[in-house]
Amino acid sequence: MFRFSELRFLALALLLATVMAGCSGGDGPPSQTPIGMPTPTPPAPPPATWASRGVTFDPVRAAQILASAEFRNADANCIYVGCAASGPLATNQSRAFELHNLHTALSSGLTGVNKLVAVVDEGFRVTHQEFAGKTIHQTGTLPVADHGTHVASLIAGVRDGVGMHGVAPGANLHFTALNPSGASTLDITNVTLGTLSAATLGAVAQNNSWGFNVAASTLQAHLAANPSQSVAQGLNSVIANYGTSRWQAYLDALNTFENGGVVVWALSNDETMASGDVMAALPYFDTRLQGA
Repeated sequence: MFRFSELRFLALALLLATVMAGCSGGDGPPSQTPIGMPTPTPPAPPPATWASRGVTFDPVRAAQILASAEFRNADANCIYVGCAASGPLATNQSRAFELHNLHTALSSGLTGVNKLVAVVDEGFRVTHQEFAGKTIHQTGTLPVADHGTHVASLIAGVRDGVGMHGVAPGANLHFTALNPSGASTLDITNVTLGTLSAATLGAVAQNNSWGFNVAASTLQAHLAANPSQSVAQGLNSVIANYGTSRWQAYLDALNTFENGGVVVWALSNDETMASGDVMAALPYFDTRLQGA
């Protein structure tokens, strides 16, 4: 059985995908190095900054965005994240968008336009108002579910003066269900196909607000006790018997995706865990995934 991540924190720095590439100048005259002299090593270029990439921020506009109802409506509360079926709104929830300085980033005009973000979750209501006007790609059947709809809205909900908006309100979306039938078990083949499809379409990020209540230390201990086993074999043993070949295909698909995009995982909801969720810690075990 897998579990879904409550949205009390949002590990989505997806606006990094919207940063404009720095402009390069034209070719100058060829350098002349005297014969017999070592070729000089050119100095390292200065690190790229927002300013060098042509991005500027507007503090007045940032303050307007921060105060807007659409920005504030994205704040988590008990009614929407499921910690109470009814009652007053929670007062102790952090304002994730403000803490991420999202209002400042949006004041520059960056919105994620023409970017594609993939979301893997339990299901989605593709007719939701926050997806209006967006191009939505999908892999397999999509059950209708509130968690995936909520997550995708936080990622890319449209900024239109209605409801709330997302981190990258101009981005398009790619949806994959954890199980197309709506069952509460992972269809690892479907998720693998969805990951590869999103990669082919050029998705810049994939969000995974789900996982298993299995600590990374459990897999670490298993692999230490079985040094001849691969990571895929270990996952097949400690999480679920989907088959080693299917686990390997999934790891390979994540590696393919990371050639052009960033994979984001929720760490866990279990505060008693002494280490991270095994899925969030995959790069520790499969070092190919450490780059993104």
